[in-house]
Amino acid sequence: MSKSLGTGIDPLVLIEQYGADATRFGILWQLTGTQDIRFDESALVAGKKFLNKIWNAARFVQQRTGDMPIPAREPQSAIPEDQELLSQLHAIIDATNSDLTALRLGQALERLYNFFWHTFCDHYLEQAKRRDDTEVNPMLLWTLATSFKLLHPFLPFLTETLWGHFSNEKRVRLLLTEEWPTT
Repeated sequence: MSKSLGTGIDPLVLIEQYGADATRFGILWQLTGTQDIRFDESALVAGKKFLNKIWNAARFVQQRTGDMPIPAREPQSAIPEDQELLSQLHAIIDATNSDLTALRLGQALERLYNFFWHTFCDHYLEQAKRRDDTEVNPMLLWTLATSFKLLHPFLPFLTETLWGHFSNEKRVRLLLTEEWPTT
């Protein structure tokens, strides 16, 4: 992108068309660590789809858990699917922290995208739909809340909005002020 060559983009037009979070996603998604970016608007479309996926996953978790509060501590479970999810959640927390420290924003976003879309939604949520036990509910809430925290620097408007839907009367804090995930 070059303003002098006339190949720049107007972010305000993109925000109007796709929304602020989808635009932020699309731009960050294209950061590969090289100096030049060949801007591709399809990344913004992918951002809109990802935001929709997050919204739908949050809606499913809320319907399943009702007014149940987000656990104050990581839930413990002997179920292999739950243990695998927590293991992968710990790995994504470590990778995200490492990527953010090294300012690898595009790589951090890509890892979070893959974890949330494929590990959490495609695998774990689908398994949770077939489980009758209520032990899965704290795991759903914990993983979703941790994902909101990790995604917040990249998608602040969506994650803050959804965080408000999971707040109860005792916890009216903004997601922005919540403790950052570590392992």
